[in-house]
Amino acid sequence: MQTKIAYYRNLFIGDSIIALDSLYAIKALYPNAFLVVYTGDIGVRIFSKFDFIDEIVNIQNLSKEQIIKALDSKEFDYLILTQPNRRHTSIASASNAKVIISYAMWHNIFRRFWGNIFSTKIFSKIFCKILGEKIFSKVFYKRGFRQFKRVFYSVAFGSTPNYKRLLSLVREIDAPHYDSSKIDFTPARFPPSPTHIEFVKQNLKIPKGYKILINPYSNSSPISLTPQGYTTLATTLAKALPQAQIIISSFEGAPKLPLKSDSLNSKGEAKNIHIFKNNHDLGNLIELVRSVDLLISPSTGTIHIADNLGIKIIGLYSKRDMRLWLGKNMDKSSIIVLKTHYSKLKRSEESKIIETITQKTIEVINGLKE
Repeated sequence: MQTKIAYYRNLFIGDSIIALDSLYAIKALYPNAFLVVYTGDIGVRIFSKFDFIDEIVNIQNLSKEQIIKALDSKEFDYLILTQPNRRHTSIASASNAKVIISYAMWHNIFRRFWGNIFSTKIFSKIFCKILGEKIFSKVFYKRGFRQFKRVFYSVAFGSTPNYKRLLSLVREIDAPHYDSSKIDFTPARFPPSPTHIEFVKQNLKIPKGYKILINPYSNSSPISLTPQGYTTLATTLAKALPQAQIIISSFEGAPKLPLKSDSLNSKGEAKNIHIFKNNHDLGNLIELVRSVDLLISPSTGTIHIADNLGIKIIGLYSKRDMRLWLGKNMDKSSIIVLKTHYSKLKRSEESKIIETITQKTIEVINGLKE
């Protein structure tokens, strides 16, 4: 009988991207399993690019009861709940999934306590033999005697990055099988999209040379540079690396950086600074990132796109994000830890940060030449 596995994750761009390895791990370890992802609009845009996912259910506008009904219709063997807040935990617990795997939280630590006892192999065999398989199944599942496996991590003090935490949930399905397996995660990398590659080519016609992408925007983290700081960074890099092409990522409706033509060079021409203005198609951003040699960005979705694609990164992180949001391909020495909200940065502090970024950028570009 085919194993059915549900994966519940309805979050933002970066959150969805770091889940790709754990999703692929499920399919690599259990190739015959039926894998269904329950997610929102953003997740649909990301997960639909991967054919190892059998089905995607958009729960963005569904009520709690509708989500439970959608889960129950599949009668899952395993439900991996990656967001164990009270609402999502109550949804998972109300479903008929046989085993729920999630993170240990105060509100779920004792949930289904008896289910964890009665669902052990010894008790299952004894009760199944006494009651018979059909009666046992009805009593066992309809009364909620199912397993709730929990993995404990401290958000406040733990140093395990989130992508590894998600993989640990997959491990709980069968730890010995997981531990003895070697997984090539290449299929979890964004596949090229000819349509979006063409969009980038048509909207970013620049000379040949090393491409450095600066992403000045982040909705998820205030640990960053000021708009003026990013402008200074772009012009500084343009002068320090005249052989490189400096690209600033933008999008429709984005705040404009205070770039002035007379600040770029003595002739007032921006020969190696370019603005890439995207619409709201995530595929275009993915292909833009794929086309560059280096990304400079705060902790946000764009940096996880680069990490997924194996693009070199210089990241601006908080101390907390350094623990939780470090990607598997990120070089710790290329992450700059900032302590201050960008609005509170002193000009002298920002100047030092820009100087550090510039030095690290030169080191990366020189490394590419070797």
